[in-house]
Amino acid sequence: MICHKCGFEHNSDKECPKCGATVIKVNEEYLKRKKAYEESGKITFAGIDVDTLDKMSNTKVEINIEENVEKELSPKEAMAIAYDKMKNKGQSVIKNSKKRTNKNDKSSKEKKQKRSVDYSLWIKLAAIAIAVILFITVIVFAVNRIFFKKNTDILWLNNNSLYLSGEDKAVFDNVSEIIENQAKDKMIVVSDKTYMYEEEKTNTISEKPIKDIYYNQEMSLLIYTFEGDDSVYMYGKDKKELKLDINLKITDCYVSKTGKFAALVAYNAATAEYTLYKIDSVGHVTSLETNENEKDVSIITDEGTIILMDYTYSGINSVVTSQMHIYRANFSKLVVEEVTEFIVYEEYVIFVDGKSQMKLMSYEISAPNTLVFENVEEIYTATDNNCKYTNYGSNICYEGENDKIIVLSGGRLYLYDLKKQVTTYLADCALSSVEIYYFENSKYFYYKTVTGLNKVEIKTSEVTYVDLLLPSDKILVIEDKDTIVYRDYYGKLVEMKDGKATKIDEGVKEGSIKQSLDGLAYSYIKDVTVYAKQVGKGEAIAIYSGVESISDLTNIVFNNKKYYFRDVNGKLYQSKVNGKDKKIIGECSQLYIIYKKGI
Repeated sequence: MICHKCGFEHNSDKECPKCGATVIKVNEEYLKRKKAYEESGKITFAGIDVDTLDKMSNTKVEINIEENVEKELSPKEAMAIAYDKMKNKGQSVIKNSKKRTNKNDKSSKEKKQKRSVDYSLWIKLAAIAIAVILFITVIVFAVNRIFFKKNTDILWLNNNSLYLSGEDKAVFDNVSEIIENQAKDKMIVVSDKTYMYEEEKTNTISEKPIKDIYYNQEMSLLIYTFEGDDSVYMYGKDKKELKLDINLKITDCYVSKTGKFAALVAYNAATAEYTLYKIDSVGHVTSLETNENEKDVSIITDEGTIILMDYTYSGINSVVTSQMHIYRANFSKLVVEEVTEFIVYEEYVIFVDGKSQMKLMSYEISAPNTLVFENVEEIYTATDNNCKYTNYGSNICYEGENDKIIVLSGGRLYLYDLKKQVTTYLADCALSSVEIYYFENSKYFYYKTVTGLNKVEIKTSEVTYVDLLLPSDKILVIEDKDTIVYRDYYGKLVEMKDGKATKIDEGVKEGSIKQSLDGLAYSYIKDVTVYAKQVGKGEAIAIYSGVESISDLTNIVFNNKKYYFRDVNGKLYQSKVNGKDKKIIGECSQLYIIYKKGI
């Protein structure tokens, strides 16, 4: 017989001796079935009815079987034959049995092109999928970095040693003073030497402990003295200690915002005179003015302009005149008479003269003063929080930090935008010396008098009395949440946001509400238990029990989903925000927090 696969003639009834193909025999029963299938048109391919295939692909299948086939074919064997013929003879055993009549009918070349396009589409989809995966990976990494990476250091002082959370050994020993900047991202530690600490790194400022120190917000320029030494030293641009050409007692000093200049007033006891000095970042000293008048430096800008108040006394400490002296960057001098209040902002100053007129004056150019308000009673500026305004706040305002002041004029409160130089009426107010709480995105602002809290709807100027307060109870200002937190006269604890009061608890101990060091939470005492709460979310959680006075819990930090706090015995605890998994991590007399940059 002839092998159906390779064509070799042989007599074996099992397999081809040349290629090993199984001998296929066809008996009479199979031939009858085959004839019946062919007549009915129902031929199966791979166990699937051809009619079904036709419905699925609009293509009929024919299998050509040679006449010398001698064995009944199973579907599997039929497929093997079809594959062998495609491989050895290069012709398909599957072909179209009818023409396509719809718009999808194409030539073989067009189909190849279509298949090529389909492959490119798959490649594009794969590329998109990879890009999406990479994007998601980046997002997950960023979210993890922002929300889960440790972005602060928790430090505490115990027996004059400063410890860092997670470390057994003290970072500094024999600590006599710790100085934090306003941003809480650097601290100066005075020990046997003077150090700068930031992001778990320590730099030595001086080989001796300092006495008095002045610095800018970034702590990039330091002016300081030592005990028993009238010499003045500087640490700045070159990160080295430099002795300045000044050997007098410092009475006032101000360092510019980024540390480019410093203005210093020194007193000479031998002559009873005060001298104003200007110092640049490399230690050059220039004497600007010397006389018997006391001087108070208000500001020195990064451009080198100095604004100071010059006081002349007569008799026994009775003030006769108070002048504003402005030394421009080119050393020209400008004098403004009878200044009672003033605000320094970027390139101009706002001041109130002896006639209660508030005027705006550019101190860099010669230009007429601009009248802003008459009958000025008080000016309210932001203190350590941009949303709390008092009439004893800072007279220095910086763009982007505290661009607004509130003015009481003629019995009315006005909001004055220092950057835009625009005035907005807030409400009538007959009282002075109040604390004002203003949130830019709120429909209400609040003010506290000696007896209670009031809220004012900005749109209508309608004043509503809110609660009676005790003078000893401070109002917490949560700037990021546009929220104030307070305890009323009867011990009720309230969070107030956009004019709506939410009761948190009652029976709260007087004077016990304290804001966390990072401003994200607060604590209070009820009965003998200390509670902690995140602002605007969650419930108050009991974190410690057994306190007897409000001084028993001095500091608390809410950081990285944990609370840090100390108990009456000076033990430092760490717990989860639900109050569970509480554990002692050290002995503590004072708790500190320092932020890391770039996180």
